[in-house]
Amino acid sequence: MEEFHILIIDDDEVSNFLTERAITSNWDWKVSTASNGIKALEFLKQNSQPDVILLDLNMPLLNGIEFIEKLETTYNKITSKIYILSTSNRKDDIQSASKYDCVDGYIEKPLEASKLRELLSR
Repeated sequence: MEEFHILIIDDDEVSNFLTERAITSNWDWKVSTASNGIKALEFLKQNSQPDVILLDLNMPLLNGIEFIEKLETTYNKITSKIYILSTSNRKDDIQSASKYDCVDGYIEKPLEASKLRELLSR
């Protein structure tokens, strides 16, 4: 696979470390992190949209759904593939995330390289 830039948006530092390690152990991709939706929006103002965004739902200040809504109002076109990366397997969370056209999938934590490979190969 070609090189990608992945943005991980999650307030859990341990989860960010494990997710980043799962990615960098398997690919030579650029990985950036933001600890909440507000910091992620600030990152996106200063950088181009990454190829992939891995987004947690439950975060302080600006949760995953609120981040998606702000992202949709900020950009005419979202070029990033967005995957929800969450510990929640609640149907309500999955349904509320999947109602957004920019969300390409839902992954339960912890991220496994094989699952990411499968999603990105589509």
